[in-house]
Order: sequence, then C-alpha cells, then structure tokens
Amino acid sequence: MIEREFTTWESFDTALQERVSGELCIFRGESQANYELRSRFGRAAATNSFNDEQVERFILQEFKRMARPFLVEIPADIWDWLSLAQHHGLPTRLLDWSISPLVGLYFVVREQYFTGDGVLYVLPRGALRGVDRTVSPFETPDVNLLFPTHISSRIAAQGAVLSVHPEPAAIFDHPKLERWRLQEFLPTLAGRLYGYGTTEAAMFPDLDGLARYLESSCIRWSSTAR
Repeated sequence: MIEREFTTWESFDTALQERVSGELCIFRGESQANYELRSRFGRAAATNSFNDEQVERFILQEFKRMARPFLVEIPADIWDWLSLAQHHGLPTRLLDWSISPLVGLYFVVREQYFTGDGVLYVLPRGALRGVDRTVSPFETPDVNLLFPTHISSRIAAQGAVLSVHPEPAAIFDHPKLERWRLQEFLPTLAGRLYGYGTTEAAMFPDLDGLARYLESSCIRWSSTAR
C-alpha cells in the first residue's frame, strides 16, 4: 500500500485533481486510519469462527425471502440481491467503494465530531478485474470488482462499486492501493463537501437520509448529550 499525507485542503485538492484527470479510480473513505479493509461479514468472521460461509449464505437467503414486500423491483440475480443487501446494511463479503471521490470523502467526515484521523483509499479501476456474473459470488476465486445494477436509489446516488472478497476475513491490500491521510484539515473538508451538496440527503435519497441531513445541518449536539 502507498501512503500519502496531506496537511491542507489546497495540497489535497491539487493531488486529487491530478489523480482524477489521469486513470479512472475508485474511492473509499474511512474516519479511522486503523480501520482494516475487510467487508462487514469479514469482520464478523475474523472475530468469531461461528460466522462461516454457511451463516453468510443463510442470512442472504433470509434477506431474499423477507425483503420482497419492501421492493419495487425484484433483483434479477444473486449479484443484484447481494448488492441490495449490502447497501441496506446486511453483512456480506462485499466492500463499498465509489466512482466519485466526493462520496468517499463524505464517509471520511460523516460524523460531526472529528475524533478520527480520516483517510481516503484510492485504487485504479484497472487494478482488479470485473466479476463474471455467471459465477456465484461464493465461488469467485479472486478479489474482483462489481459495478452493481442501479436497483436502488442509494446505489445510484453513491456511484457504487463493490469489491468481492472470496476470503472475507482477509484484510484487503494491493500494490496499487493508496491511503491518503487527511487528519489535519477534516473540518475544512467537511465544510467544502457541504458546500458542494455532498450531504446525507444526497447520499441516502430517502426519508431517513432527509431526516439525518436536517439533524446534522440544523442541530448542534454536545459530545455528552448525543
């Protein structure tokens, strides 16, 4: 992994403009630099051996069985089901990325209180192959990229790209993966994103996202009251 550190918005913005004007990349933001690149199910599997592939398959099957009353459109295949489940919080072997650096940066500064050290992961799209959708996600041998069908407003709004991890508990790394440290100017970054309209309501275009946007933009919480 390639490490880069930025201390000002100006130096970061210059580097980002250079990056996006070159090869196509995908982006993932984290509020903590020590947050390991594992999928959510991977974190569960790494900490408790009970969480094996059988459990992973079961919860996806139950999601498929129980989600239908809430759907306008039924996903076409298991890849669409897995993408939908991921974007509604089900632990899967998928890791969220975006084609937009603004979306990645939003997740760096999503919390009002900037207690983390804030990092943006940058990976060239060509570093990983696209998935073969004729092969089950549970049988894909390598880490691949899934560009999901836009079957939900969240997937579309976030410019979602998903990496698929055949060994969910393994920490993802790649020689071309870059980690940009942004701790020194997180409040400035948050203000810039708000000015660009990269808000909770834009990232989660539903009533939950609207309510959280109004809360974050209009209410000031103390760290003890929240």
